[in-house]
Amino acid sequence: MAETDRSILVLVLLITFFTIFLAIVGESRPDAYLSVAILLYFVYTAIDPSIRRYTNLKPLDIGLIIVFAVIVVIRILLVLEVI
Repeated sequence: MAETDRSILVLVLLITFFTIFLAIVGESRPDAYLSVAILLYFVYTAIDPSIRRYTNLKPLDIGLIIVFAVIVVIRILLVLEVI
């Protein structure tokens, strides 16, 4: 198995594990699942940069940061009861 394939497999297994964990603890908000998956992606690619060596992930990174920022802003506005 190639190094990149192994790295992607580990990332998928991590996201799957944490998704199952969130389901077990009763989390029902889709934004929580998406936020955790985005954070896992960034943490894992920072720890294991082998995926980044073989692919151009800058457009994906920018898109995920924008999605994460929107989720955080919406959550803050909900907590502050602005929306």
